[in-house]
Amino acid sequence: MFATIAQEEFVKKREAMVWSLSQRFKDCKLLTPPLLGYDRQRDAAGNYIKYAPLKVNESEANIVRFIHVDEDEVA
Repeated sequence: MFATIAQEEFVKKREAMVWSLSQRFKDCKLLTPPLLGYDRQRDAAGNYIKYAPLKVNESEANIVRFIHVDEDEVA
């Protein structure tokens, strides 16, 4: 009995995930969070430009450099 309930919950969760992904693709939303240290270009309407190169955000890039600094450089 518990296996049947678990299976039904699995099916419901899968359907919700598939619906969520299809809505995101339809709305042209990214599936990942923004990258720290980079900005995406937007068009005049404020929408992201598909396949546009990322631009370095220097204020955030300094944070990334600090996080990934080579230990030999610090010593």
